[in-house]
Amino acid sequence: MGGGGKGGGGGRADAASAAAAQTQAGISQQLFQEA
Repeated sequence: MGGGGKGGGGGRADAASAAAAQTQAGISQQLFQEA
C-alpha cells in the first residue's frame, strides 16, 4: 500500500488514500465472498 507521490500534501492525503484503499479492498472481499 505505498505510493504517496501525489502532490506534496503530506500525511493527510496519504492517510485518506490509505483509508480509501482499505475500504475498497474490504468491499471487494465482501463482494467476492457473496458471489
